[in-house]
Amino acid sequence: MQIQISSTAQVKETNVRIIKEALVRMGSATKIMTAAETGLSVATCNSILNELEAAGEILVVIQDLKPTGAGRPSKTYRMNEQFHLGCSLHLGNENNSLSLQYTVVDLLGKKVVSEKHTLVSLDYSILKDYLINLVSNFPSIHAISIGLPGIISPSGQIESCDIESFTGLNLFEIIKEEFNLPCIVENDMNLIAYGLFQEKNYDTNRCVIAVSFFENICSGSGIVINKEIYHGKSNFAGEVSFLPFEKDHGRRIRLPLARIENSDMVAKTICAFVTILNPDVIMLTGKSISINMMGPISEACASILPKRHMPELTYVQNPDSYYESGLLHMTLAMLNAI
Repeated sequence: MQIQISSTAQVKETNVRIIKEALVRMGSATKIMTAAETGLSVATCNSILNELEAAGEILVVIQDLKPTGAGRPSKTYRMNEQFHLGCSLHLGNENNSLSLQYTVVDLLGKKVVSEKHTLVSLDYSILKDYLINLVSNFPSIHAISIGLPGIISPSGQIESCDIESFTGLNLFEIIKEEFNLPCIVENDMNLIAYGLFQEKNYDTNRCVIAVSFFENICSGSGIVINKEIYHGKSNFAGEVSFLPFEKDHGRRIRLPLARIENSDMVAKTICAFVTILNPDVIMLTGKSISINMMGPISEACASILPKRHMPELTYVQNPDSYYESGLLHMTLAMLNAI
């Protein structure tokens, strides 16, 4: 009996999410239009839309009078985009320059506010102060997503981070406990790869990889397969700085500012991905490479691998837009699940 109740609750939860997503896509719709879009019955849509209207999650935007002027007019609904807000933050440390960027978005993904701050120091107490201020100013915040340059265990423990003060913290548990809100803490390259996948609207069954080679910072990557971030058994997937290409195998891969000699190491990293995952797309970024190096990198790959196995190679000088998009889509996914 308990299983049946749980199953019924899960079905309703799924139907609510489907209807919300449909309203976001359509902008506005009647109950009959919603049923046609979702494939759910008119009765199911009627019940759920009534509940969402009563809760204030959706709004009635227009009364459509029937052509004859007779009968009850149909209600047209739209999402109340301000009902829940999401907050995303990305923390950075490039060339010893610490930064924190926060963005508050509504249910339609529109920015309510977005600011970037360069900081002298950055630790959890500073991050907490920003969050307290944001939640105080925007009480409708119901989800928090954070991106940072680090290795994060499945439990949320930050095993290592380019912002040293966060190493060893379980940021996921701390924020969930202190703010009592759904939270995601994700690696920056995973978010960049995820944002790339979303923005380019690749086919669902594609494999897309983003690889970073920042000056004198350990190289890293993010992997998206079938529209999902691939983390691996212990969230270690994509930590390419540990590839044993250096003569000293204990030394992690760090490259200097862009120069042609870096091409060989970049090509080896690409070939490692091709032989294991055979991806569709590999995006390269970071100041240890440049657009002028793409030719030599491709040539170095061609000397190792047959051309037919090579993915589409692209170079993006500044991946911040993909980073932001990855965080945005993660945040919206949490909000839609509430």
